[in-house]
Amino acid sequence: MMNYPLLLRILLLRGAKYFPKKEIVSVFPGEIFRYTYADYYRRTCQLAHALTSLGIKKGDRVASLALNNHGHL
Repeated sequence: MMNYPLLLRILLLRGAKYFPKKEIVSVFPGEIFRYTYADYYRRTCQLAHALTSLGIKKGDRVASLALNNHGHL
């Protein structure tokens, strides 16, 4: 049994802390997109700040619809 819940936030923080230079690779027909866990962390923080500036608060629900690639991650 785990000592903590398996949440996306925990995966994000762990990747940024322990593996900041490791690559995340998204392969799509005709396209290969590479970025690091540090980049992923920065992009996620940027999105969080943008949502906050739009008035989204903790506990509000936000949905996204996209293909399973780097843009949606």
